[in-house]
Amino acid sequence: MDYGNLSVLCATFSNVPVLAMTATANKSDREDIKKSLGLKNCYEIVGNPDRRNVMYEKHFRAGADMDSLMDILSPIAQGLLEEQIDYPLTIIYIPLKWCGFAYKIFESVLGGRQCYPFGSMQVPENRLFAQFHSPQTRQMKNEILNQLCSPQSIIRVVFATVALGMGVDIRSI
Repeated sequence: MDYGNLSVLCATFSNVPVLAMTATANKSDREDIKKSLGLKNCYEIVGNPDRRNVMYEKHFRAGADMDSLMDILSPIAQGLLEEQIDYPLTIIYIPLKWCGFAYKIFESVLGGRQCYPFGSMQVPENRLFAQFHSPQTRQMKNEILNQLCSPQSIIRVVFATVALGMGVDIRSI
């Protein structure tokens, strides 16, 4: 990997503390990062992000984008269909161009069972899954955030771009 401008900044401001974070780098990659940035005498803190109520999974795509997305999302949609509001709150970070496709997969798998309780009106506040991305209206984003921050949230799966961001206090995730 080439960290270009970062290594120049680290060299130029050698007395300024630097914090480098990664969620996916293995030991070899971490060594490359430190070397590329010219970091010396640094502390490395490595921790598993898995917690009782927070899990991290990485899936690699195999084949065409749409086939891979189907392979990754279909079991999640099937789990949501079976468990309904007992399904663990799941946030799937996905590029904006795939959010609508992912949503359609869930609509297809869940069919008439995409709202809770079964038979309720098919309106966003009853739907078990949602999209959260920048082109959405502020009202829809607020509705999703309010639900996610509530222990009584119906939403169990969210397809999100970086628009969801950090700093949202979701106690039940």
